[in-house]
Amino acid sequence: MRKVLLALLVALAAVSVGGAAVAKSRLIGTFRDGTYTSPDASFRVKVPAVLDASVVVSDVVGTDGEGVVTFSDDWCRQFYVHRIPLPSPLKTQDQLLGFVRLGIATAWETSKRAVIDSIEPIDVGRGLSAAMRLHQPGGPCRALVVEGGKPVDKEVPSDVVAYVFVESDTVYEIGLTVGRRKVGEMKFAPSATEEDLKAFLAGLVTQPHEISR
Repeated sequence: MRKVLLALLVALAAVSVGGAAVAKSRLIGTFRDGTYTSPDASFRVKVPAVLDASVVVSDVVGTDGEGVVTFSDDWCRQFYVHRIPLPSPLKTQDQLLGFVRLGIATAWETSKRAVIDSIEPIDVGRGLSAAMRLHQPGGPCRALVVEGGKPVDKEVPSDVVAYVFVESDTVYEIGLTVGRRKVGEMKFAPSATEEDLKAFLAGLVTQPHEISR
């Protein structure tokens, strides 16, 4: 099974797309008018509407074309697109589910200490598709929690829902990570839901088979 980039979801380049000017040169891909385009133009995706002005865009790309782009804000919410080129297409639902279990889910378990809650077929209007749900001890943010009368910097546990679908000889994993809304005395609001993930998916266009809207 090929190596995936989930360990690099905290990408190497980041730019603010809120009130500050966007430092586009720090991204490997390009960002223009609220849309991120991957370096090889294999996909483009709009910034999730639910995120606030603190949103930061990050990306990382491997030598084989595999890559991840993330959109995170200060409310412990992160959307991502993970593109995985394949040596040969996945042609059946069983093949896709096997790839998710043995490849993507295993990467989450080993690199993120995640616990997989479910993997199941789903129809998201993109052909062969699966949904994966998991939880993990960390996530896109940290919080100061008072323990023994002293502030302690701790990871915020998070929940993830991801849709995985096949586009020609490529697998796309598009997901939402949300930190638990209460950690010690720290509370996070607002949240994000699976409906927001569906809206994010609607803003994803892949090449060369562009999805008509």
